[in-house]
Amino acid sequence: MTLKISIRLLIVFLLVMTSRKSFSQWSKVDSLISWLDKHPVIDSEYILTLHRISYRTSESDIATSFKYYEKVNNLSEERNFTYGKALAQINLGILLSSSASYDASNRAYFNAIQYADSCNAPRLKAICLNNIGDNFASLNDFEKCREFTYQAIKINKELKAWRGVAINYELLASCDIKEKKFKQSKEKLDSGYKYALITGETYVLTLFYIDYGKVESSQGNISQAKFYLDKAMAGAVADKGLGNMQKIYMAKAQYITDLPKALKKQYLDSAFLLATQLKNTKGIGQASKLLMDYYQAEKNPEQAIKFFKYYKDSYDSVFSENNKRNVIIRESDWMLRRQEIENEKLKQIAAIQKSEITSKNLLLVSGWILFGLLATSAFFFYKNQKASRKRQVSEYEKKILQVQMESLKAQMNPHFIFNCLNSIENFVIKNDRVSASRYLNKFSALIRMILESSNSDTIPFEKDFAATKIYVELERLRFNNKFKFVTEIDPVLLDPEFQVPPLFLQPYVENAILHGMGPSENENLVLSIRAFIKDDYIHFEVEDNGVGRKKSASYQRNKNHDHKSMGLRLTEEKLDIYSQRLKTKSEIVINDLYHDDLPSGTKVVLKIQLGEILKGTLYEAKDYNS
Repeated sequence: MTLKISIRLLIVFLLVMTSRKSFSQWSKVDSLISWLDKHPVIDSEYILTLHRISYRTSESDIATSFKYYEKVNNLSEERNFTYGKALAQINLGILLSSSASYDASNRAYFNAIQYADSCNAPRLKAICLNNIGDNFASLNDFEKCREFTYQAIKINKELKAWRGVAINYELLASCDIKEKKFKQSKEKLDSGYKYALITGETYVLTLFYIDYGKVESSQGNISQAKFYLDKAMAGAVADKGLGNMQKIYMAKAQYITDLPKALKKQYLDSAFLLATQLKNTKGIGQASKLLMDYYQAEKNPEQAIKFFKYYKDSYDSVFSENNKRNVIIRESDWMLRRQEIENEKLKQIAAIQKSEITSKNLLLVSGWILFGLLATSAFFFYKNQKASRKRQVSEYEKKILQVQMESLKAQMNPHFIFNCLNSIENFVIKNDRVSASRYLNKFSALIRMILESSNSDTIPFEKDFAATKIYVELERLRFNNKFKFVTEIDPVLLDPEFQVPPLFLQPYVENAILHGMGPSENENLVLSIRAFIKDDYIHFEVEDNGVGRKKSASYQRNKNHDHKSMGLRLTEEKLDIYSQRLKTKSEIVINDLYHDDLPSGTKVVLKIQLGEILKGTLYEAKDYNS
């Protein structure tokens, strides 16, 4: 109890001290502001001081930081101070990243790199490359993170910028931890720690202690994990680093497995409070996710739903369509601009060479030989350029298809999730706590499946079908077991090699339940799903004996819902993109079923050509089903 009170008092004390600007951080800021008052001449040092104020306040006071960023930007523009323009864009990138605006943040960093290149400031370029990598890590694109971070390491080592090298290695280690590659993470931490010791900076060392704690926990060394995380907390308190404190509370709650429940909740509450104070969207989402899991384990559906909504809002901000799509496009734009610069340099070199050649008094024969060589070179250059352009167009088309697929996933997953969330809220409103808790447990399992597959264009059919089964179970609970559910799946299709787009069956299952069987008064309702291989196609069938499409459509018109289901439209587009990428054929057929000339349900048939999707065992399966 005493420990809980001391932690709460520490957080309150830090937040109050932040508002009064009495941290050592703020004393540094105050000294910088005092320097500005004593040096009214606006020169390069004056602009650099404005930048330092913006940087030092970016974590604790976003409004102040942004105000000084604007001063740096405006003064640098007025005086055409390129170095200052680069600093301003770096500050802007940091501020945008804290609010999960990764698209705009990377745009600022790419602009800063252009300024840094033009004024020969490689250290600023290295900072930008590291921060771009950090943004990609926040989007769970760890390969892109590593690509940019290794570029930063190369520059920092050439400059002997050891602080930068240490931070680069820590970022690489954190990527490995997120992917549970703890052995590789330990190697990168050991590589970077020696540089962190050279800097002697508490902030940098704290980052390493946090990661060392996580690695030790993964190896079962809980006492060592506690040692490192306590050491990190001591450093964060001494350095007044609220951002690092928030990370430490999260790490303790997540990696110290023998924590008492009350203390774990206290740590999570503290992490959520700090992230909210710092307006750190990603931190709010991480803390909310752990609090949601905590309350779910404690059988407290009201609190679990509350923090799920916080988590969902932050998740949507971080993994929004614009972030994931535009970050890719922004990187492509930067690569193209860099290629244009290199081509311009080649043109300049060619012009100089031509000038030198024409200035010489060459013999006529030598001129003809040179002409022949140039003509031959031009021909091969033209052929190579034509082939290169063709490759670029092909890669561009692939990227467009990938972006379209990401866009569809960003739309489909929230559509699916909120339908389930509405069901949970119905139970809560009815005060049916037992059903709400049971529903929430199944729902959490479904959410995990969705999030695990959210970074993949395709997943094994068995995983997708497992998610669909849980969804049907949830709907059966909501409809008081109004219908039966039967399945008939060819065992061959449960081989992990068979890949399908995530959630591709779910919208048709949802339609059958909500619009086919939901309005039906039939007491023997049945929903069936079949999957089998026939004639070089995988057949998926979703069949119900509900009211049928015609009668369902009349219900929808009466409710002013005269529109096509978003889930169905997204699935059709998704399968179309899927077929284009894999060069296969797909087909969706919806049949109305009749009995004695009366509507008796609907049957949906989805067909996907085998093509290159499947390998050995599944091709052999064609004879099995003949």
